[in-house]
Amino acid sequence: MKPALALPVSVLFVLMAASSPLSAGDDQPNSHIQLVLRNLAEKKYTPPRGDYVLLAYQPVGVAMDTVVYELDAEQIVLVPGTHSRDGVVRRPLAKSKAKLLRELAALDSVQSLPRDSGKIGFDGSAFVAVIRTGDRTKMIGHWSPDAPAIAVLSGILDREIEAQKGGSRPPRAGR
Repeated sequence: MKPALALPVSVLFVLMAASSPLSAGDDQPNSHIQLVLRNLAEKKYTPPRGDYVLLAYQPVGVAMDTVVYELDAEQIVLVPGTHSRDGVVRRPLAKSKAKLLRELAALDSVQSLPRDSGKIGFDGSAFVAVIRTGDRTKMIGHWSPDAPAIAVLSGILDREIEAQKGGSRPPRAGR
């Protein structure tokens, strides 16, 4: 490599590492989570102040439909993805399902998940979950996840989107 190019290439690698989803601190949303939150803002949806479970897929550069279980308000909110022109859809959330989601969110296997899976790439998608219960917020943005707790949350997301859309299924994370 020519000496004149060595510095710009080094700077490029540093910038790429700094923008990596793994570069944010543990208390900050990584790039996968940030993209989903940006899509919510663009669709004019703000997560509630109370307890909620937010689930989404985030393939490279886009956010798919996001499902938010507003546990205190007992409603399900479907926020359309990046390229959708659909509006935000709300429907009631059964008390029993809200209770189940609270219990699931409190499980050690969910609460102990790291914010990142440690994987990055162009060959899958990220699974994003933001769980707020009480004064704790757990942010998860895993690329091509394989943790069992993610599989459970991902299955819930798949079923909810299928029910909302009348049978169409989004691509599963990691496939």
